[in-house]
Amino acid sequence: MRRWVAVEARGELGRIRVRGVGEVSVEPDLLQAEIGVVAEDKKLEGAQEKQRQQLARVLSALRAHGVERSDHRTVSFQVAPVYEPRVAPESRVARPIGHRVEQVLGLCLRDLKRAGRILDAVVEAGANRVYSVRFGLSEEGRWRRKALRLAVKEAWEKARAAASALGREPIALESLEEEVAEFP
Repeated sequence: MRRWVAVEARGELGRIRVRGVGEVSVEPDLLQAEIGVVAEDKKLEGAQEKQRQQLARVLSALRAHGVERSDHRTVSFQVAPVYEPRVAPESRVARPIGHRVEQVLGLCLRDLKRAGRILDAVVEAGANRVYSVRFGLSEEGRWRRKALRLAVKEAWEKARAAASALGREPIALESLEEEVAEFP
């Protein structure tokens, strides 16, 4: 799998408008995921305790697989009532029957070869929701800057060629716009 970072540079040299594209193909080197630990109980305290115990097992699994503390964090925490299902459409009042507690962790897994095993381990430990899994780059800015340099270089070369064809020399860059696109 490759991740493409393409940057488009549009500039105006004198009155010559040009467009340059710089593309860099890079293998992803990290996996980002959001996992949830959800527990329910008739009493709020019970749901909180169940969720806390599940979360402790999930965090222990992360530690056991070498995931650094700086590579996971809470991204949301919710407490909500649980209502009994409505039996008939004419039932207008939903009756609360318990509570749900959910905590979502954002993970950054830096070893792609072990990422599947780590996700399996946290699910086995008690994570009962996986909301998103996406591949990324640890040095994304570096690759964007490289693509931008390539795009600007191409735009400048086009401007020089156009100016030469018109018997002019490009003097200075008047404006530059950047557009970034990423492709899996």
